[in-house]
Amino acid sequence: MPQTVTPKAKRASPPKAAPSKKANASTALRILDAAITLFSRNGYDGASTTEIALASGVAQSVVLYHFDSKDALWHAAMDRLFDRIHAEFRRDRDVLRDLSSVDRLKVWIRQLVVTSAAHPELGRVMMMEGTSGGARLQWLIKRHLGADYQLYETHFKRAMSEGRVKPLPAFPLTILVHAAATMLFTLSPLVEAVSGRSPMHKDTITAQADMVVDVLFNGFLK
Repeated sequence: MPQTVTPKAKRASPPKAAPSKKANASTALRILDAAITLFSRNGYDGASTTEIALASGVAQSVVLYHFDSKDALWHAAMDRLFDRIHAEFRRDRDVLRDLSSVDRLKVWIRQLVVTSAAHPELGRVMMMEGTSGGARLQWLIKRHLGADYQLYETHFKRAMSEGRVKPLPAFPLTILVHAAATMLFTLSPLVEAVSGRSPMHKDTITAQADMVVDVLFNGFLK
């Protein structure tokens, strides 16, 4: 009789390992960084999840795995942007409490210039959302911008009450300061196209901080 050959059982393939939490977190942060760049450059409507996926080196399905929608991605990207800025922006009152109100303002304005150069997306997002208005702007004000503006307003008013600063409307003055500190870097492509030099060089950033503080507190007349 012919010998019956029993086929060998196939060895089961080991299950594919699921991405680690660390890998997932790294991918999510990469997506957020790409989203910050594209939302600040193209605006909410001009940036697609397809473009963000391409810029972050993942499939669009991966973007939607980490963030349920484009709206959720925008909100998470804005949180990351402002968390970075607040972490770098030294507003510790205990550190600055021995300074006069005017010297505190000088420190904060100088730091705002440096931070705006490091994160030009800040000014671009504010211009985009500030000109279009709507629910996203209201969310930014409630979650991030309102407290930041209030900080400057409070210290401008204190300096005014001490007779150190002219009695001017505090909020328009705050907007003026933010524009002076951020605009060179917000419009860096324009600045470089006209002047032939990037404003992102360290010496340019330092010179801009010096000039903004000097002009705001001393004027530009001799």
